[in-house]
Amino acid sequence: MTYEKKIKILSGIIVLLLASYITGTIFSSANINRRRTLQPIFDKVIFNKISAIKIDIEGGDLFIQKEEGNKWFYTYNGKKYPASVDRIENFIDSVSRLTKHQIVGSNSRIWEKFDLVEGKSKDAIFYDSSNNELFSLYIGKTGPATGSGEYIRTSLSDEVYLLEASIARYFMRDTPYWSSHRVLPEDVDSNTITAVKIITDQKFRSEVAMLNFSMRREIESNRVNWKDMPSGKVIDRNSADMLLNNIASFTADSFSESYITEKNAEIEIETDYYGRIIIDIEVLGEYNVLFGIRGGDYMHEASLFKIERILNSIERIIGELD
Repeated sequence: MTYEKKIKILSGIIVLLLASYITGTIFSSANINRRRTLQPIFDKVIFNKISAIKIDIEGGDLFIQKEEGNKWFYTYNGKKYPASVDRIENFIDSVSRLTKHQIVGSNSRIWEKFDLVEGKSKDAIFYDSSNNELFSLYIGKTGPATGSGEYIRTSLSDEVYLLEASIARYFMRDTPYWSSHRVLPEDVDSNTITAVKIITDQKFRSEVAMLNFSMRREIESNRVNWKDMPSGKVIDRNSADMLLNNIASFTADSFSESYITEKNAEIEIETDYYGRIIIDIEVLGEYNVLFGIRGGDYMHEASLFKIERILNSIERIIGELD
């Protein structure tokens, strides 16, 4: 046997051994199971079709529906309320990333054991734009180890999975969690507000002060200035921005069915797109306020400190102007 032939035979043996090793590594039962646990439970394409969700939360079912402009709403006591886009998208994203971490079984007879049957499970049903059901998600018992996830199943198969991390937190929330409590429209920010006027009465004296303040944005020589009205003094830009950001990011704690009976303050702003917006405010007791946009659809309640944050920004400006 020639030297060249021996080299070819040895090379062939090495290639064969290497191929056998790679094949064994890839197709061993342990690796097959490991890859399967990393597989997503759902096809990603299905999540692009979601336009409504019915979720089993604290207090009962909540039906949330997407409308034009990627805005979400829910109906409560026969009235439609805006829902939080961020929280809904976070929930959908969390569901989309669920994997077959641990497959417990694939027989419907074990559903009862893991509280994955009607009356015991926490459920979420996902619909398309025609309200056709896309799939359902059922949450059962928590895992046996501390901090582990829950046992779940879906309407797409009989399989039961034990999740690596918990998703039950979404089902333990109440209606306010899913609500959008931003007071002003989403596209109103410090750059779109052109004027501010704030008036408070004696009800605020013990907390901050009685105020009658106004400022307006002016452009002079391509420079943006905020001026106190009617003194005409230029306001420090950082102080003006602080006030504007506090107003633009103003949020409530909950919706309210009450109405203002005694107005104690109002915040009036002018905007590039929406024109004039007025928020009427009534102090409720020692810690809360009731308020709403004049002519708007909703009334809100919030902790008094959220108004104080705005009023404190004004006091800072007044102190700098003196």
